[in-house]
Amino acid sequence: MKDLAEIERIAREEAVDALLIGLPLNLSGAEGHQAERVRRFATASEKLGLPVRLYDERHTSSEAAIRGAKDLDAGAATILLEDFLAQRAR
Repeated sequence: MKDLAEIERIAREEAVDALLIGLPLNLSGAEGHQAERVRRFATASEKLGLPVRLYDERHTSSEAAIRGAKDLDAGAATILLEDFLAQRAR
């Protein structure tokens, strides 16, 4: 898979020690079609030998918009990581 090869390259260059992947849940918290696709990608990513963490990404895009992010995807990813790290620190 080309995506995994690119992720592996970046992970090596940046000394990444884990992958954090946003899990797109429905507002109710249920998993839909996109969540299934993400879970398959996460499973495939385990081949890289890094811990893979799935994290609820609900509301990250709307929060990024509220914060004025010019790139909503990048802003949502930033919020996801900030929230994950804050939860882990507790």
